Amino acid sequence: MSQKVKTKKNKFKTIFRRIIYLCIIVLLGFLCLYINDLNNKSDIDNKKYLSEIESLENAIKHENEQNKELINRKNTINSDENIENIAREQFGFIKSDEIILKPEK
Repeated sequence: MSQKVKTKKNKFKTIFRRIIYLCIIVLLGFLCLYINDLNNKSDIDNKKYLSEIESLENAIKHENEQNKELINRKNTINSDENIENIAREQFGFIKSDEIILKPEK
C-alpha cells in the first residue's frame, strides 16, 4: 500500500477512536446524571418515610398514654371503695353493723 492510504487509514482510525471515546464519555456523563437523579429521589423518599415514622411514633406514644389512663380509670372503677360507694348511693346498701337514720317529715 502506498503511504497516502496508510496515512488516511491512520487518520480514520484516530478519528474513529476519538468518536468512540467521546461517546463513552457522553454515556458515562448520562449515567452519572441518572445515578444522581436516583439518589435524589431516594433522599426524598427517605425523608418522606422518616417523617411518616416520626408521625407513627407520636401516634404510638399518644395511644400508650391513653392506654395508661384507661387502665388507671378501670382500676379506680373496679376498686372496692368505688364499688361500695355505688352500692350505697345507687342501691341503698348498708353494712350489717350500720344503722340508718331517717329524718322525720
